[in-house]
Amino acid sequence: MLFPENEVIRDIQNALPGGSKGMTDSYSKGVFFAIVMVCAALSVPGAAADTDQEPAWSHTTGHTITAAALSGDGIYAAIGGLDNTVTLLSADGDLLWKYRLNDAVTSVDISADGRYVAAGSRDNTVSLFHSNGTLAWSDNVRSDVLSLAFSPDGRYFAAGTVDNTLTLYHTTAGRLWEKGLSGDILTLAVADQGAIVVAGTDTNEISAFNRGSLRLWTFTAGSDVISTAISRNGGSVVAGSRDNRIYLFDGSGDGRPRWTYTTGDDVNAVAIAEDGGIICAGSTSNIFFIAGETGTVLRTHRTGGRVTAVDIAADGSTAAGVTDAGELLAFDHARKLILYHEGGSGYHTVSVAADGTSLLAGGAGACAHYYSMADGPGSVATGAPTAAAETPTMIGTVPADTTGGAPRYDPTAIYIAGAIILIGAAGTFLMAGKRKSDTLTEMPEELRGRMQEDPTAVADEPQDTEPAVSEETIGEWYRTGLHHSELGDYEKANALYDQVLELVPGNGDAWYNKAIALDTMGRHEEALDAYERALAIDPRDMESWNNRGTTLMELGNYREAASSFDRAVTIDPNFAIAWFNKGTAFLEMELPDEARHCFERAVELDPGNETYRAHRRLFED
Repeated sequence: MLFPENEVIRDIQNALPGGSKGMTDSYSKGVFFAIVMVCAALSVPGAAADTDQEPAWSHTTGHTITAAALSGDGIYAAIGGLDNTVTLLSADGDLLWKYRLNDAVTSVDISADGRYVAAGSRDNTVSLFHSNGTLAWSDNVRSDVLSLAFSPDGRYFAAGTVDNTLTLYHTTAGRLWEKGLSGDILTLAVADQGAIVVAGTDTNEISAFNRGSLRLWTFTAGSDVISTAISRNGGSVVAGSRDNRIYLFDGSGDGRPRWTYTTGDDVNAVAIAEDGGIICAGSTSNIFFIAGETGTVLRTHRTGGRVTAVDIAADGSTAAGVTDAGELLAFDHARKLILYHEGGSGYHTVSVAADGTSLLAGGAGACAHYYSMADGPGSVATGAPTAAAETPTMIGTVPADTTGGAPRYDPTAIYIAGAIILIGAAGTFLMAGKRKSDTLTEMPEELRGRMQEDPTAVADEPQDTEPAVSEETIGEWYRTGLHHSELGDYEKANALYDQVLELVPGNGDAWYNKAIALDTMGRHEEALDAYERALAIDPRDMESWNNRGTTLMELGNYREAASSFDRAVTIDPNFAIAWFNKGTAFLEMELPDEARHCFERAVELDPGNETYRAHRRLFED
């Protein structure tokens, strides 16, 4: 999660974080700040009695809190501060663990499912922790971390540093790629599965990248871009700038705003509901609710101070904002004020749980306050109406009860928890995949022979050659290829991916999507080659290992397919689709005990999946 900064600290440290998941800097860029609420919250004179609510709990630290975030269900609260620590608390306020880094913690975010906590520090590290407090891994970067944000699925997160570097990470594979931008990265937002990464800079730029690091578009605003947010599927990107404007973009579009709204004041904070239907924004003196599709202002609420941060629940059922005058405000799905509280000094940040049942607010004190919105005056309605979500078109037939990894050929389809069901020589198996990094990594031994036989293989091609055309043009070819895939015109899609790869041969996303197109056209040998080229770029990509296995199943090579699925589950033991496919391969090899174990593991990971359960029932007496 990205966090605004305290101006006094900025004068000392000249480069610290700004922005947030619906929480952004209301001061000058790069201002470091204390994130969590002042410990003594006072009832506002004149405020309606039924909007006042005391926090469920408070947690005091030994120093200024600089960053805080809630898990999607509000069960976990993560905080970081100038005492160099990352702390995880329960929904009851109990201390679960504390981890000390070597310098101040500048940014913190927590995955929606609460499995991971990510932290950025002034000691030039990005650290990932398991929910039990053990350090999963730490990455040394070149400068202070300014901003950090998880994808909604919790498997990817991005970090931005003071040396203008944007980095995308995978929770199990670590660093995927890094990209140099034109200025300090003040704010970040990441779509589901890392499909689109959006960054805002102090050089007025908003840039969108796909998961393979390919720049999709860049827009230049009139001033610093200090807040960004993105819908779950990446279809809508909202940005706030010091040019007094709120911008909405198509995540996979051409970078031209769908609409622009002028507030008259700096836009310090923006947040967006999961489906892109409702946007909440904060300026110097107002909180705005705007319809995402049309840009129509639904409500404006005047505040007594500068709005420093806003956030909104995934379904839009609860939204909240805070001001530097010490106001905390929460609204229900009808945008009715349901909570108003005022503290002794200014607030800087607010985080709303994805399910809308709780919020965490903070400011200048070394104290975090947690509010439950499920009970009392601040309770919210369930089943709140929201704007209609986009419904992407899927390749193949997907039963309504099938969940798992989706074929991610289109940014608007990334969030779907479905899977392509393939009926081939080996019966039913599931296809999954992802767009990968264009960072060339060491080639797996089992692929080395195939690559060495092909002198044009990606591993032998130069990676630093500048293309003759702009990144934007290449991005347009790529997006058009995705569009043709969505329409079912895989020949045209394949040709466009070839155009991209001719100029950017190290882009794993293009190799992956080319493989999907070839597989769908029944050209499995060519698809296998494309998957292997993608794996030569990112050998730790479990989805490509899975899809390579499904292609080998189509070719009747069950033993090598099982090995490919095994590589996928070794990288991520919780990858249910790969466990299922591995079981299918074992069935074809007439190894029932091994198959049963795999199907049982798939059901354990995804108990509601009827396809998995049906295959497990094959072994019931």
